[in-house]
Amino acid sequence: MPVTAENRLIYIVKRANYVLNIRTKEQTNAFIRGLLKVIPKDSLSYFYPHEIQLLLTGGMNEIDINDLR
Repeated sequence: MPVTAENRLIYIVKRANYVLNIRTKEQTNAFIRGLLKVIPKDSLSYFYPHEIQLLLTGGMNEIDINDLR
């Protein structure tokens, strides 16, 4: 079915669901299994999402290529 002005919002929602959820489901599940091997599920409830991101990534700083060299 072609995308038309009438169904474009439905297309956008379905496309976003595919790209963000369905296409990455296997990798996301693998990541979660690995995370739960390191941090027990009960302990995750003590953290806010931005705190977990900070633990995983080490921060929001830009990578300085000169520092790496």
